[in-house]
Amino acid sequence: MSYEVLARKWRPQTFDEVVGQDHITRTLKRAVQANRISHAYLFAGPRGCGKTSTARILAKVINCTNLKEGNPCNTCDSCVGVTQGKNLDVMEIDGASHTGVGEVRELQESIGYVPSQFANKVYVIDEVHMLSTHAFNALLKTLEEPPAHVYFIFATTAPHKIPDTIRSRCQRHHFKRLEVAEISTLLEKICKAEKVKFESEALRLLSRKAEGSLRDAESLLDQCITASSGEVATTSVRDILGLLDHEMVMDFLGAIGSREPTGVLQRLDDAIRQGVDLDELLNALIEGHRDLMLLKSSDDLAELIYRSEDELGALREILPSYELADLVTSVERLCNAATRMKIASDPRILLESTLVDLALLDRQTEIREVLGRLERSGGTGTTPAARRTKKTKPATGRKASPPAGTASVVPSAAGFREAPAPTGEPPESEPDHEEVAGPDVDFASLDYASVRKLWDGFVTYVRQKKVSLGVCLISGTVQSIDGKTVTLRFGKKFGYQREQVEDAANKKFLKNTMSRYFGQDLELVCFSEGEKGEAARERSNLVGDDKTTAPKREIENQPIVKKILDDFDGEIVRYHPQ
Repeated sequence: MSYEVLARKWRPQTFDEVVGQDHITRTLKRAVQANRISHAYLFAGPRGCGKTSTARILAKVINCTNLKEGNPCNTCDSCVGVTQGKNLDVMEIDGASHTGVGEVRELQESIGYVPSQFANKVYVIDEVHMLSTHAFNALLKTLEEPPAHVYFIFATTAPHKIPDTIRSRCQRHHFKRLEVAEISTLLEKICKAEKVKFESEALRLLSRKAEGSLRDAESLLDQCITASSGEVATTSVRDILGLLDHEMVMDFLGAIGSREPTGVLQRLDDAIRQGVDLDELLNALIEGHRDLMLLKSSDDLAELIYRSEDELGALREILPSYELADLVTSVERLCNAATRMKIASDPRILLESTLVDLALLDRQTEIREVLGRLERSGGTGTTPAARRTKKTKPATGRKASPPAGTASVVPSAAGFREAPAPTGEPPESEPDHEEVAGPDVDFASLDYASVRKLWDGFVTYVRQKKVSLGVCLISGTVQSIDGKTVTLRFGKKFGYQREQVEDAANKKFLKNTMSRYFGQDLELVCFSEGEKGEAARERSNLVGDDKTTAPKREIENQPIVKKILDDFDGEIVRYHPQ
């Protein structure tokens, strides 16, 4: 006797047996009870979620002679014939093999004949989106005015590929991916009925691996039962499916949270030596950071995390090492790495650099928290990097060092990063106020090198307010300063970016933003590499207090240097004359 796989053996036979699609089965049962069955249905959704099974159940009830509360009886000749595939009035057609207009016209001819066995004809077309445009056009007239005894049920995983003219003539139902808990419950029911020993954690792993597809979950369960001699254990499931060990993932999360780049690299090397698939590891780390993010947001969200109590406990032990903003950034960077891994020449190097980057990620803090600190310390501005508290100078006349334990706050892409100030000997005279927020400097007294260091933080701040304008600023380089004028140089290829920066509205926005960020009014002047005219030369000669830029004018006049700068769109960053 041939073996029947679990996915076929446990296919639902009534609407009540369909898992996770109550919003659809409830509607269809009411339609059957009210005798309001449409002549055309479109079932759309991901694979393995019950579209074809529901179509077969609906095909049964259309000709069933003994309906039970909207469900088929499964005992009459029509129902038995559909179950066994012998009902001549219920035809299942594969859309992938009937793509041409010729097949559809043959179908139209058969529609005109009366049913051979029962009262109605039912056509179930699976993967209907595979039909050609001409085939859809040929089907259109039949859908618009079908014979009274004909019903169509279409199933597809790509509803967007179906013409609107077809969709508008169907009653549409969208099937959803099944939840892990729903799949686990059914797998447990199957194991008990099949008298298979199981561990709940093993079934949960199978459900997660199925990614919302019940058919995939049943097939994986079938595989594990066969491979493990009739017992579904957690260890055997991990080995059979190639899943990562829970402790390994927790070790990675702990090392990243503890800011241990060396430990992260060592663990990655050990995992590779054990034969761990890098894509599986990356997916596990994405899921781990996602679960930490949910726990950090609120313990009430633990119900959205499909892990055992032991795993949740391990995550909660690691949780204090992370900040919520850090976790958001980590998830984004890991997801970006997952995309790049598919085309990377050496995926290991990419994963190493990504994990080290996460381990070295600076701590972030919420903007509200920073503003609260400023209010408590007497700050008056709205931009933390632009406002500074007043301090009393020491009696010696020297500028006081920041006291031990204070921190400066610099804008970042996801919030505000706290950079601990270097600890050292206390100042000779304690200032009146210890808290310092933002760059505690006088912009007018800075040299060229200091301005460039501060400029990156300002560009990041602009990107938080106007992303496109901030990106345009990145294309420019601070050339010089002169009093309250900042000069930006753009390469020849970045004319569009310069125009955006010099746009009247954008320039006004930048002037106001610079005033808030640096605490005083500043002007921004732009010029392009190779720009002609006296005005451009005057701009490029603005050096302010930075005397190291003056020699550049001499060396840039040398033909070979000028050619290199022009060919590579380069700039002289540092020059030391002999």
